[in-house]
Amino acid sequence: MSVRVLTIALALLLAPRELGPVAILDPPPPEVGVTYVPPEFPPIPHNWSQKCGLNGSLELDFLIEDVAREYNLEPALLASVIIRESRCDPSALGASGEIGLAQVSPFWWRRELRKHELIEHTGQLYDPHINLCCAAHILTKHLKRSSGDTWGALRRYNGSGKAARAYADEVYKMYVELKVSA
Repeated sequence: MSVRVLTIALALLLAPRELGPVAILDPPPPEVGVTYVPPEFPPIPHNWSQKCGLNGSLELDFLIEDVAREYNLEPALLASVIIRESRCDPSALGASGEIGLAQVSPFWWRRELRKHELIEHTGQLYDPHINLCCAAHILTKHLKRSSGDTWGALRRYNGSGKAARAYADEVYKMYVELKVSA
C-alpha cells in the first residue's frame, strides 16, 4: 500500500467529525533534490480467459498468473487447460465426477491432493484457487513424468488412448496460440 493511501486513510480516521470530509489533494511538489516515486501497481495480466466468454474475468486472469507463478508453470498452459475443460466455469461438474475449472477428478486424485494438503474434502475443488492449485500440482507431476514435454503432460492429464491424444492435440494448439498472443 502506498504512503499516500496510508496517509489519506489515517487523516480520515483522525479527522474531527465537525470539520466534515477531508479533501484529498495531490501530493505537494517534491522538494529540490527529492525524486517522487509513484506507487507501484501490479501489472495488468494477459487476458488469459478471453476465450471463456462471460466466465472470463480479470480476477481469473490474475489467479491464473499467481498460481502458474507459484507452481513454476506457464500461465498459457494452465489457461488452456481450464478453457478446454470447463470454459472457465468454477461450478462445472463433469460426466465422470470431475470438478471445477480444471475438471479435477476426485476419483483419481483425492488421495494425492490430500497427501499434499491441497484439499481436505472434494467439495473444495469448487473453489477456483484450490482447483487451479490442484490442476497445477497435477500438471507439474505430469511434466516431470513426461521429461518436460508439454504435449505429453497434457495427454497424461486427460488419461490415455486415442481420446487423450486428441485432447492433447487440441489443448496444445490452444496453449501455443495463448503463448504467442501474450
